[in-house]
Amino acid sequence: MRLPDTGGSKVFRLVRQANPQARTILITGYRAELEPALERLLDAGANALCCKPFDLEQLFAAIERLGGT
Repeated sequence: MRLPDTGGSKVFRLVRQANPQARTILITGYRAELEPALERLLDAGANALCCKPFDLEQLFAAIERLGGT
């Protein structure tokens, strides 16, 4: 969610604008303080959420569920 030159919310909006069908996984280490923003992104169409520290199997399962290999 926090990036050096921009924010994850802005990146998500740009991805969705470029490709409304894009499948997205939000990865963040700031769940507690950003929960309202994360909920808005999930409501806006983000497909999965992984919070740090996350289990790699959780991330791989989300990728597999979204059709990636």
